[in-house]
Amino acid sequence: MLRGKILGYLITAAVLFVVLKNPTGAADNIRNLAEAVGRFLSALIK
Repeated sequence: MLRGKILGYLITAAVLFVVLKNPTGAADNIRNLAEAVGRFLSALIK
């Protein structure tokens, strides 16, 4: 439970950081980030 909450905060912080750092390319970065997060989560679940 706690691990999921921490993971959620980390993901949110990473997305915000990417958006604030590079607003123009944010859409591509978020897509890449979401893909990486998905792979990471699936690796955790296995």
